[in-house]
Amino acid sequence: MGTYTRAHTFTSGELLTSANLNGEFNGIVSVLNGSIDGANVDVTSIPTLTGTQTLTNKTLTSPKVGTNILDTNGNELVVLTATGSAVNEVTLANAATGNSPTLTASGGDANINLTLAGKGTGKVVVTGDLQISGDDLFMATNTAGHLLIGDGTNYNPTALSGDVSVNSSGVTAIGSGVIVDADVNASAAIAQSKLNLAVTTSEIAASTLVIESEGIGSNDNDTTIPTSAAVKDYVDTNVTAQDLDFTTSSGSGAVDLDSQALAFTPGEGVNITHTGQAVTIAAEDATTSNKGVASFATADFSVSSGAVSLQDLTTSHIAAATLVTESEGIGSNDNDTTLPTSAAVKDYVDTNVTAQDLDFTTDSGSGAVDLDSQALAFTSGEGVDITHTGQAVTIAGEDATDSNKGVASFASADFSVSSGAVSLVDLTTSHIAAATLVTESEGIGSNDNDTTLPTSAAVKDYVDTQILTEDTIAELNDTNIGTLAAANLLVYDGSDSWDNKAISGDATLAASGALTLAATNTNLTTLANLTTVGTVGTGAWEATDVAVAHGGTGASTASAARTNLGVAIGSNVQAYDAGLASIAGLTTAADKMIYTSGSDTYAVTDLSSFARTILDDADAAAVRTTIGAQAAGSYAALGANSDITSLTGLTTDLAVAHGGTGAGTFTANGILLGNGTSAITASAAMTTNGTLLIGGTGGPEVATLTAGSNVTITNGDGTITIAASGGGGGGASAFTDLSDVGATTATAGRIMVADGDSWESVAVSGDIALAASGAMTIQANSVALGTDTTGNYVATVADAGNSHITVANSGAENAAVTLNIADNAVGLAQMAGLARGKIIVGDSSGDPVALAAGSNGQVLTIDSNGDAGWAAAVDTHGNAFSTIAVSGQTDVVADSATDTLTLAAGSNITLTTTEGTDTVTIAAGSSVVTDTSPQLGGNLDVNGQSIVSASNGDIQITPNGTGSVLVGVDDTGHDVKFFGATSGKYLEWDESADQLNVVGTADFTDGNGNHVNVNTNPASGQKGIALTYDNSNNYGQINALHTGTEYKPVQISANANTLLCTNSGKVEIGTAGVTVSSSADKLVVEDGANAGMTIYSTGTSSGQMKLSLTNANGADAGAALIYSNSSNKFFINSNGATERFSIDANGFTTITNSTSSTPYGLYLHGSGGNPNNTVVFFLKCESSTETKAFIYSDGSFTSRANSYGADSDSKLKQDITDARSYWDDFAQVKFRKFKFKNDVAEYGDNAPSMLGVVAQEIETIFPNLVSESPDTKRQEVPILDSEGNDTGETETKDVDLGTTTKSVKYSILNQIGLKVIQELQVRLEAAETKIAALEAA
Repeated sequence: MGTYTRAHTFTSGELLTSANLNGEFNGIVSVLNGSIDGANVDVTSIPTLTGTQTLTNKTLTSPKVGTNILDTNGNELVVLTATGSAVNEVTLANAATGNSPTLTASGGDANINLTLAGKGTGKVVVTGDLQISGDDLFMATNTAGHLLIGDGTNYNPTALSGDVSVNSSGVTAIGSGVIVDADVNASAAIAQSKLNLAVTTSEIAASTLVIESEGIGSNDNDTTIPTSAAVKDYVDTNVTAQDLDFTTSSGSGAVDLDSQALAFTPGEGVNITHTGQAVTIAAEDATTSNKGVASFATADFSVSSGAVSLQDLTTSHIAAATLVTESEGIGSNDNDTTLPTSAAVKDYVDTNVTAQDLDFTTDSGSGAVDLDSQALAFTSGEGVDITHTGQAVTIAGEDATDSNKGVASFASADFSVSSGAVSLVDLTTSHIAAATLVTESEGIGSNDNDTTLPTSAAVKDYVDTQILTEDTIAELNDTNIGTLAAANLLVYDGSDSWDNKAISGDATLAASGALTLAATNTNLTTLANLTTVGTVGTGAWEATDVAVAHGGTGASTASAARTNLGVAIGSNVQAYDAGLASIAGLTTAADKMIYTSGSDTYAVTDLSSFARTILDDADAAAVRTTIGAQAAGSYAALGANSDITSLTGLTTDLAVAHGGTGAGTFTANGILLGNGTSAITASAAMTTNGTLLIGGTGGPEVATLTAGSNVTITNGDGTITIAASGGGGGGASAFTDLSDVGATTATAGRIMVADGDSWESVAVSGDIALAASGAMTIQANSVALGTDTTGNYVATVADAGNSHITVANSGAENAAVTLNIADNAVGLAQMAGLARGKIIVGDSSGDPVALAAGSNGQVLTIDSNGDAGWAAAVDTHGNAFSTIAVSGQTDVVADSATDTLTLAAGSNITLTTTEGTDTVTIAAGSSVVTDTSPQLGGNLDVNGQSIVSASNGDIQITPNGTGSVLVGVDDTGHDVKFFGATSGKYLEWDESADQLNVVGTADFTDGNGNHVNVNTNPASGQKGIALTYDNSNNYGQINALHTGTEYKPVQISANANTLLCTNSGKVEIGTAGVTVSSSADKLVVEDGANAGMTIYSTGTSSGQMKLSLTNANGADAGAALIYSNSSNKFFINSNGATERFSIDANGFTTITNSTSSTPYGLYLHGSGGNPNNTVVFFLKCESSTETKAFIYSDGSFTSRANSYGADSDSKLKQDITDARSYWDDFAQVKFRKFKFKNDVAEYGDNAPSMLGVVAQEIETIFPNLVSESPDTKRQEVPILDSEGNDTGETETKDVDLGTTTKSVKYSILNQIGLKVIQELQVRLEAAETKIAALEAA
């Protein structure tokens, strides 16, 4: 036998590899021509493992293949790429008849993708139909809402644009603002419930629409419609006062011009007439039958300041023919044309008079008693007694009792009496019976009844007592607290109370809140995936640094650990810096900036959008431009006004617009209040303790806080103390009574934890459990070693499940763990560190030792002592073998000296023998068939070939778990084609264009025959959806297909930018903007800026239809026109819910205005100047048969009933007293005749003359009758955004002109005039009485 020379010399610690074994095996076989253990070996019949080997009927179990598999021609068939730490692989499985072979991702990971990639720009080509059994098709470019649309070559992910959009859920929507009238087919049968049939001004003919500049006054017809601006302008111009205030002798009042009329009712002697708007109140001339005004002859009367008195009358004032003297006799002058003298009367009476009649007058009228035949009867009513003594009749009031009305006096201690009006005085405790009043000394607790009243002191004493005894948690009725030991917790006991418990068990809690795990913890569990972190020595675990790959740091120092982990300070991460730490601790938000507040200290301050516009300015000039300042040189030099301490020469208060206050004085101790451009005002003096300035709808007011229930407020000098005063008189009795406690669920082991706003009862969960006793226990599997622990502690050490290592004392804390290698436990797979060529053999002591490598040609021999060694091979037995060993397999032992070694080809292996050269060729088969789980160590390179199934079987690619099937490499990509049975039709992903193409007019189906066609000619009889594009007419079309019938509901035209429902004629959508939403039953009409209106059903049970205006951002502007089916009326809403204008089925109209600025009520505006007031009117009120009232365009008011009224019920009034005399004041009023300047400007000399007063003149007499309002003008002004920037749009608004107009409250002036007339009446009656007395004398 030849000498064997070692092919490789092993070094200490070197691993025994398959390559080393192959080399040694080849060397051994090459010299086996001698005796091995007494047998002859024919080495020429033993195949070597170099070159190409042919194995016949050999089964390769888990063969290790290098980098490729070659075909029979020696060309690469499969190229394999190995990964050193690979845990995932590809499983290629064949299948029985009727089933599909599969190519599946498999391995240790739960979810593995399977990637198929072409080379370079090559594509993964799928011949035949591609069936995706999953729900999703994953693509490198996958934008939400995109569709796969063919461009004639490829399918591309394309955003659906134009008038229709689709979201990632497949929901399509017609774009906002795309449907216009032109888009709706004339025969479209749109349900009325889907439309509110509202139009915008743009849809009304210009000849029909009256805008503000044209004016309603110039379009007095029924063929035009005014805009809101035109109506407002007309009303603003013609309607001024909303309410007409007036004062009369009986008090003041007001007329609501929207709904009321001022009625002038003439009394006796007064005539009231009007011409246009001029009302004339004139006194009638006095006559013998009518009271009125008169002049008085000085011979007969004396007149002073309107007071008329008779001159001393004598008989000389009476005509002789009128005067009947005694000698003439009354009896001879029985007529009404003469007056008797006293002597004549006396003579006649003395001669003729006896008692005839007694005339009398009562509250119910007048009467007479015939003294000859009747008696005057006095009948007393309730509360009245009538008695007489002789001819004296006494009428007296009865005393009032508890059962009888009568007269009474009222104790001044209990009542206040003024002019017969009786009122109670302010009640005090002295008015309450002692038995009813509970004082502090008597105590509320002893008077628990409904028949007594407590004093403030009694209430305070009781509340204070109760609160003081129930102001701690321990006093609550649902707590059971013993000693308040530090770090105790409140834990619910599971039945009725929160108990004070100390933390025990696996953790302890310090008073500072620090939670510490116990040093000895029996609940730390075995780590399921513990991997080898060291080497196995003799009977002991010799720990080494845990590698990063196994969850460690691979280092024993912090510096080395940071380096290994890639977080070295200064290289990978920023070293600690105090400034950066300060910045990291800041909380930033929008419109904030960071600035230094000290050395390495930073803070956050506001940075407004305006401030940012200054920061990017390059120089001072740019800053001045940004802030709107004057350019350098055009303003006063710096410091020029530094010595100004006062301004002189001002004749009026410096206006707010010029930097002043607009006022000369302010209320002392008041607070200044802005008033727009008007003068700054001051609040009332705030010198009372506890006063605050509180905002309200009418502006800030000085007020004090009012205590609510269970709250006391104490106002001090500059302080306000708000304190709780108990809850229900008893203080808090449980957690639920505390204001800062939210949920108080009473379950065992719960604790109270703050959530940032309140204390909440929560269950302890997660890593720690808390019992009702307060015992805290760490839950099993809740502590992660390395994350939750410090130090190298391993709970349990175990072998890998193969019993190679026995473990003692593992799992016991602080125990010494011993590891023992089991007998026969170490095999080749466990061996390492053996030098090349060495062999492990047993020595004389039975221990394994490394036998030194032999020389080339030597063979392994055993000497007489049984020791192994190397010796030259000697061929003494011819062509024979003793034993053939294959690594990992059972040895093949020769049965005899002439035994034959047969090589059997396994699956996918071909064995070929050549007798002439004594060779056996082992070659791979053409395909992998029998291996049910073949694995590739690298990429599968088909070398231009195809992956083809047998017998029409499927090719199935199945990823492991939730892994994906990937075609190509992300960010690299290849073209991918899916072919069918028809030439020229396939689905292609075009890598260069990033699009999916359907080539050859292919289409999609759902597998049930329903098609989604993407072509220009859907097949007849198909059902599904077809997307087509007509190149000749330049429009896209979405067709709904059904067997035997083709529907075309939607057509998208690129020429007209329209969406048209062509078959059913439902909707046409154009560029003006209409959206029909089936989900909200709405129709949205918008312009290009998203402003417009929305028409929809509110979906409420009342069945409303709503027209809602939208603003420029597309949001609801808050104004809507609504028809309510339940109330059967139309109404206009603003601010979402407030009804502003409504008309019901009976024509009843309601207008509501809640604005806090002008206009305050109904705003009727006309622009027709001052037309004939009998033709053009603002307001006309009609009954079913006639017109009742007008408000004309020139401001005049007409009532057919000639009746004007105002609420005057006594229940509406207080402090009613007699009005003072205005006799002298009214005499100073100058009534003027005049013309209005606007009338003169329009009518010239034909302008009507008016009768009235001048406000400035009235102001000197009756200042309260003159009011002042700012002058405004309707103008187009720019619309500003929230930051004050011009949006480029305008709106019409009332602009303050900076001047004011004074007006006179004529109604009150008329009342004063009536008061003067009343006084005149009194004076006339006094004069008449005096005259009558004189005449009687």
